[in-house]
Amino acid sequence: MLLSIKTKLKLNKSQSTVMSKHAGIARFTYNWGLATWSSLYKDGLKPNKYLLKKFFNNHVKPEFTWIKEAEICQKITQYAFDNLGDAFAKFFSKKGGYPRFKKKGHHDSFTIDASGKPIPVGGTSIKLPTIGWIKTHEGLPHTTCKSITISRTAEIELAKHHAKIANLRKDTLHQITTYLCKNHATIVVEDLNVCGMLKNHKLAVW
Repeated sequence: MLLSIKTKLKLNKSQSTVMSKHAGIARFTYNWGLATWSSLYKDGLKPNKYLLKKFFNNHVKPEFTWIKEAEICQKITQYAFDNLGDAFAKFFSKKGGYPRFKKKGHHDSFTIDASGKPIPVGGTSIKLPTIGWIKTHEGLPHTTCKSITISRTAEIELAKHHAKIANLRKDTLHQITTYLCKNHATIVVEDLNVCGMLKNHKLAVW
């Protein structure tokens, strides 16, 4: 049985910078692959993730020294092409739309592994390949995993989510009060002594 564990990481400033670099390289690789795939496809060719991955590693990556200097897990680019391949597979099977370019700050993520070796997980910290020890907000069960995906939830996406909930709550209350006013001539509001009612066994029914 395959299981997944989701948790929140505690990152200091330097660790946040490293994570951003990793996500940036994953995004660059995915977008390069998407642009190249689209161009080849328009020319009547049938590219695939393996062809693009091989060309990228042999001819594109060496031209960008900032990728090599970042000291990242080399599997990041591999997983980026895997994700692109999955996106096109969904598109061709009519289970999804045409893949879109990734934008900075929108669902930033990357996947790493330990070159086939199991990654130990457990406690309130985890050692990520090539990154090092990272603290977590909660204790994790002691187990191992094959790969780890790091994603960032932007604070603005959270803000919109909370605003949506608040607006939904206001709209619901407005509908209820409107219904009561239209269908009842008199509305009485009573303050109940809940604590006292709970102490009265005749009133407190469970």
